[in-house]
Amino acid sequence: MTVRPASDIAITSFEAASATDADIRDTHAVEIVIAAEQVPDEPPAPLEETASRIRRPNPSERVVHWLGRDAGGRAVGHARLEADLVNNPRLAWCHVMVVPDARRRGVGSALLAEGVRTAAALGRTTVGADTHQGVPGPELLAPLGFTPRLVGHRNRLLLADLDRSLVERWIDAAPDRAPGYTLRFWEGATPDDVLEPFTALLHVMNSAPIDDLDFEDETFTPEGLREREAARADRGLEPWTLCAVAPDGTLAGYTQLFLTRWRPWVALQNDTGVDPAHRNRGLGRWLKADMLLRLLRDRPEVDRIETWNAGSNDSMLHINHALGFRAIDVETSWQADTDLVLKSMEER
Repeated sequence: MTVRPASDIAITSFEAASATDADIRDTHAVEIVIAAEQVPDEPPAPLEETASRIRRPNPSERVVHWLGRDAGGRAVGHARLEADLVNNPRLAWCHVMVVPDARRRGVGSALLAEGVRTAAALGRTTVGADTHQGVPGPELLAPLGFTPRLVGHRNRLLLADLDRSLVERWIDAAPDRAPGYTLRFWEGATPDDVLEPFTALLHVMNSAPIDDLDFEDETFTPEGLREREAARADRGLEPWTLCAVAPDGTLAGYTQLFLTRWRPWVALQNDTGVDPAHRNRGLGRWLKADMLLRLLRDRPEVDRIETWNAGSNDSMLHINHALGFRAIDVETSWQADTDLVLKSMEER
């Protein structure tokens, strides 16, 4: 492959088992520069969080990293390839970042080439990448055959701005809109008595908008859920889960957020979904509102919630915007045929 960085840039790879302290430290150094560029007012993630994420990946994923370092040993670029070993066997995602003063020297192209070549070696026929508003990237991806498939928003709610009376009204309206429904909450791992029905409920997220992404429905199993829960606990993530329970005992919907050991001031909103058979009863609003009041009551150190929503997910965006979530970053997901990207790189 003819894609090469400037002659003073050395590229090395590592995975979880081979990551050195220097690899983790240098990855973190690149990531916090890019994070500050994307969202300038966001406090940087601590090194410990980066270390736990690299050393304890999801066991159902193959994750490979690359670092680009200059002649002085400074890390100027990082790439991460993620390949799901359970779902979407044709797809891999390559995340590339280069610090501003090292751009236009071929670093990003070389890192992307490593990721795409590895994706091909893993048998992945489609490769994805992402770009962020205000940060270079489209000019690298578009000439290689990547096309934008999904635009999403990273949204933030500052809890000091939350209209608590609105949240309370949503909760007060729940008995009339969803008579006979109740809520069940748990912290940490899923209780054994609801492990199977909750695993089944996770499949509702396959109905979330994905626009033009080449992405197959995901399949979840109780064993896989337990593995994910253990991996997240190892990474310092504490899940809070709230389910809506139908009058017949069926789990009808859920919302889940994560508290992080390393950034106690932020809660990370994960999925919210309602089974189609139980929609149009205000369950999504009830779940979100009840979870917010629990968070305000039990974790006063949390001052913000961050989430990600597809730009086309009108129903969830309507709820989030009413609560006060506002976009702090716009991310575009791109995809391309792996062989096409390799061919384009060889011709450049």
